[in-house]
Amino acid sequence: MTRVTRRDRVRYWFDRTMSKGTPALIGWLGLASGALVLVVATAALVIAPGDSESNGHWPGMVWRSLLRTLDPGTMGGDTGTAPFLGLMLVSTIGGIFIVSSLIGVLTTGLEAKITELRKGRSRIVEHDHTVLLGWSEQVFTVVAELVEANQSGAGRAWRSSPTATRSRWRTPSAPGSATSAAPGSCAAPATR
Repeated sequence: MTRVTRRDRVRYWFDRTMSKGTPALIGWLGLASGALVLVVATAALVIAPGDSESNGHWPGMVWRSLLRTLDPGTMGGDTGTAPFLGLMLVSTIGGIFIVSSLIGVLTTGLEAKITELRKGRSRIVEHDHTVLLGWSEQVFTVVAELVEANQSGAGRAWRSSPTATRSRWRTPSAPGSATSAAPGSCAAPATR
């Protein structure tokens, strides 16, 4: 059996954080973009001190590097020495990769969440509601009757449909059934 090295442990820790989903990936991309911005700004101070002073010294270089990371088009009017322009190009190219990765992660995360919601397995946190099982052309008629019964006030019974699993109105002949709805309450269907 081979010995587990520090590199193996770090790689395992990184893989575990990446497997936690979209928020972890967004966090890593945020850290990568922050590191890129800070490294380029600091390198500009060391390599091109004259250009960095004319651009607001370190805070100004952080701002310019951040803008180039987020929007590659801001590099069009740059002037300065070759090392300064090279660093701004590095910031722009790094930003293209980081922002495109961020867009891909966000898109994938949103698609996964929409797919999960479409499966209809999310918990419905409603009370005093009616559940209709099955789907057919008659569901619109049943929902229309439920809305009409809901608007007619509390204490009135409506005829139960075979697809309705629970009445939301108390009938005189069924004491202790579902609680009565308030007059004028509206129907808000949750489809699955």
